[in-house]
Amino acid sequence: MYSKGSEPFLNLRSGVVSESVIKRFGRYMNENSQITFGALRASNDALELRKATDAYLGRYGQYPEDEDIARDYSQGSLLKDVWDDIPIIRENEVYGEYVGYSTQKPSRLLERVIAASCPSNGLILDFFGGSGTSASVAVASRTIIRSLVKQMRALLIPLLHGLHRRLAAQR
Repeated sequence: MYSKGSEPFLNLRSGVVSESVIKRFGRYMNENSQITFGALRASNDALELRKATDAYLGRYGQYPEDEDIARDYSQGSLLKDVWDDIPIIRENEVYGEYVGYSTQKPSRLLERVIAASCPSNGLILDFFGGSGTSASVAVASRTIIRSLVKQMRALLIPLLHGLHRRLAAQR
């Protein structure tokens, strides 16, 4: 993973506890969306207790007390591999977000990508800047954005023209 600094940033939490987690563990969670070992022991869910205990032992080198946290969902559930909960944007005025750009991404999708991969006040580079969705999401989330389209055109087009002239002269 690339990081400008020594600490890479990757936030795989959704900020929301998923329905599947609530369905499975909701009755064991405290008001902070955490599950203590005491709650797991009381649940008689031997498999979950064993998995959480093994993880705790590996991390801290000791057996957990009842008040220790077995599962922490206070930052939300882990994101799934497939994000099928965000609908695509279609070329239709019915979709208020659509601005007429054929490859436009939904704001909710870009919010999730930026939140997962960039810290607050981090730097987002949008090399194409097509519909402006990345820029609007980054501004809304107080993330700095640099759209490089104009700079790339100003630099690359003269370079490519010069390269073309040199290659033509060599023939």
